[in-house]
Amino acid sequence: MYHALITALYTQLGLPLPVAGQTATTLTINDELVLTLAEDEGHLVIYLLLPDHAMPNTPLLNHLGDEPVFLLDQTEQGETLIWAREWLDHLTVDSLLVLLERAIELAAELLTHQHDREQATQPQQPASTTATIRV
Repeated sequence: MYHALITALYTQLGLPLPVAGQTATTLTINDELVLTLAEDEGHLVIYLLLPDHAMPNTPLLNHLGDEPVFLLDQTEQGETLIWAREWLDHLTVDSLLVLLERAIELAAELLTHQHDREQATQPQQPASTTATIRV
């Protein structure tokens, strides 16, 4: 079931088909962000690591009512990890695309939050450009 879903996703995105039998797949979003999709006991687990990003010190209450819930974790290196876990048999390629888009939007929000927080604590400097996230 995992391979069929990932194959459909790759086809939808116009990517070369993944190798059969893989239980984990990565998709590069931009120079910093890589999504990892993995199969785990009938579930699809989505991981999105935010390198050089410390977890926010305030809760993201506006995401608590969302389904599915994205969870935030902290790696041993202190970086933020966004992840979610969904039943494979409940997912279609369209719902998976929506799920991936939501993960990327949350990552963008967290990165913007950190950028805003860093600007507030630093002396005024010329505005820097930010990267866009796209699938």
